[in-house]
Amino acid sequence: IGDGRDGGATYGVTTSGIDILGRHSWNASALMQPQLRETDASASYRFAGLGIQLLDLSASQTWDGTFRAVSDSGATLGVIARRRRFVTGSSTWRVPRVRRSVSATLGAQYELRDFTSNVDSALGAPNSLLRTGTRYGSFFANASVSTARLGVRGISVEEGFTLSGSTAYRWREDDALGSGAWRSIVGARHYLPLNLPGFSRHVIAMRAAMGVAQRTSTTEFSVGGTSGQSAELLPGVVIGDPLRTFSLRGVAPGTQRGLRALAGGAEYRAPLVLFRRLPSPFTLFVDRMSVTLFSDAARAWCPAALARSVNVVCERPGERDGWLASAGAELVVDLAVQYDTPYRLRIGAAAPYVAPRDVSRGGAFYVTLGGYF
Repeated sequence: IGDGRDGGATYGVTTSGIDILGRHSWNASALMQPQLRETDASASYRFAGLGIQLLDLSASQTWDGTFRAVSDSGATLGVIARRRRFVTGSSTWRVPRVRRSVSATLGAQYELRDFTSNVDSALGAPNSLLRTGTRYGSFFANASVSTARLGVRGISVEEGFTLSGSTAYRWREDDALGSGAWRSIVGARHYLPLNLPGFSRHVIAMRAAMGVAQRTSTTEFSVGGTSGQSAELLPGVVIGDPLRTFSLRGVAPGTQRGLRALAGGAEYRAPLVLFRRLPSPFTLFVDRMSVTLFSDAARAWCPAALARSVNVVCERPGERDGWLASAGAELVVDLAVQYDTPYRLRIGAAAPYVAPRDVSRGGAFYVTLGGYF
């Protein structure tokens, strides 16, 4: 049971399998909204029988957009729904070692976007993009090298570094003017252990990320929000946050956007309590608690010439322009549901101490899942 794009319930099935040697693995799921007769579905397959090389194939369909079409006077013409279909293939090489690991991925993706409406006239002229749909192709490459290590009772990755990079080229098939554009992201993380009292080592963690996209790109970088992972506790009840490259705790997601982005931060992580016995209801097992003090900084912008033009991926000149920086603290609880499903719960608060005039400094309290980095 799930939650559809219009808030209605969806019903479906999911299944998965893996052979005893881990050479073949697959999963598939499908959810249908009976009233709208819309189906969200996905299927993926991984072949790991070649040693260090992994081959992945996947296909998916999702109804993920609901838009209101209006006239020049502001009257509603109809409601438009968007369906996106993806076909993806990739090859990954992994070289794990005791003190380091290296991985690289090459792949391609094809995306089809179609639109429907409860009022046919809302889709526009016969040759409009809403009627014909759009098609996007892309190639992508990712690579990473890491020496990061984690102790058995560690509260986070304790020492080492991770360097990663990704680049992609994406184009729209029906655009005669050529809408192809490159988009690249590089990131670095470093962890320094401190031998201070506690059941595990204290850690100073630092991160940095940079993103650059071509001026013809129609996909921007977004700054703001916290980063983590999400989980569906009950049908339609989702908690947590998605993984965000240019996150900034204490401000809303999407506070800034642009074709250039920078982000960085530093954290001090300290252990608090290692539980040996803690009675908990509903098969909830609490393992350990720690605290994190942090400061984040980020900025997104467009090249000056592009920012002065009318562009959907850029802010208006002078609007929300400048660096954002925030500070705060988190209480981190490592727990498990039914013993074998681990979660990291983060309860935190943060407030900006550097922000443009049109960005609120009121801060935010949040609860999310997963590690920050």
